[in-house]
Amino acid sequence: MAGHPRSRTIVGRHRRDPARADPLDVLPTTVGDETQDAPAGTLVFVPPLVHRTAVAEEDGTILFVVGASIGEAFDGGGWDTFAVANALRQAGRMDECRALMEKEIEKRPEHWGFPYNAACLEALDGNADEALAYLQRALTIEQTAIREYLEKDDDLDNIRDDPRFQELLK
Repeated sequence: MAGHPRSRTIVGRHRRDPARADPLDVLPTTVGDETQDAPAGTLVFVPPLVHRTAVAEEDGTILFVVGASIGEAFDGGGWDTFAVANALRQAGRMDECRALMEKEIEKRPEHWGFPYNAACLEALDGNADEALAYLQRALTIEQTAIREYLEKDDDLDNIRDDPRFQELLK
């Protein structure tokens, strides 16, 4: 998110599925276009279909999310896996990062978010070939949602000038 160090963005800008119950987020949060100061212990209600971003203002900030459909266990939809994988990447443990993302892709092959986020991780790590291969994989699952992200996602800035990336935008 612009204006915030990438390493402190805990949950990137996203919109929640309206079929799921409303989650509660705990930490400094941007909901829609409004940034809220949420000191320790604050609960932030985030309604469905509203974009939200969680940014750690202090080291050691912990994100706690509560939400699920009635009668179902919470499923983070993949952002939680991405957060762990990104921490592994930042720690220089890219092999573990890749293994985690591949495991999730195998478990949920119909979910475009896992190959898309694997592409983001590869792009952030400077691996254009791998990033573009994952983007292709994601686009075979979903076209419309991914195209919205492709144009704006700064995780992909390292590959944006690659002609193969430009081809994906068409």
